[in-house]
Amino acid sequence: ALDAGLSKQAAQVAGMAAAKAVGEGRSPAQAAKEGLVAGQAMQAALDSGASTEAASVAGLMAGKAVSEGKTPAQALKEGAAAAKAAQKLIDAFVKEGLSPEDAAEAASAMLAAGPPQPDIAAVADLIEGGLDPEEAIAQAHNIAKNKENAAAARGLAASEEEAAKKAAAAAAAAEAEAAAMREAASRVQQAQEAAQAAHVAAQEAG
Repeated sequence: ALDAGLSKQAAQVAGMAAAKAVGEGRSPAQAAKEGLVAGQAMQAALDSGASTEAASVAGLMAGKAVSEGKTPAQALKEGAAAAKAAQKLIDAFVKEGLSPEDAAEAASAMLAAGPPQPDIAAVADLIEGGLDPEEAIAQAHNIAKNKENAAAARGLAASEEEAAKKAAAAAAAAEAEAAAMREAASRVQQAQEAAQAAHVAAQEAG
């Protein structure tokens, strides 16, 4: 990474990403590829004005993208997006009282976990309570997922209840229409019977 012209900070992230890749069982060649892309993504983020912490997250996310089969160009694009998202998260976590280092770790773990996004204040409380950022994100993410599932279940129940109400209303309307038809048929029959009786009476009178 240094030979490729990256800064010392970017080269350090490149080394971290490569070491992580080797630790996860990938070949040295693949690890070097991931590390270099991670370093390049961090350097690009730094050059675009991102903080060191956000740029570090960008590098690690780009390295992860390569490990998932993305091309270096795709990974660098994801890294740039990650830098912007990470900066917002880091700023939010720092505002909640976390150190920039913990905030960066939490932002990285949150981006890796994907949606739904846990509550920032809840994550900060868990970290300040003794959990490391990755554990805090995992726990808060599960809570957010459970809340999302519960909301979806409530929505489904509400829609099913509404559908049942509509079905009951339709059944009642159909029954009322059938009753009206029966009433009309009864009146027609009564009229026919009255007409018949009148005809018979007229014949007898004649």
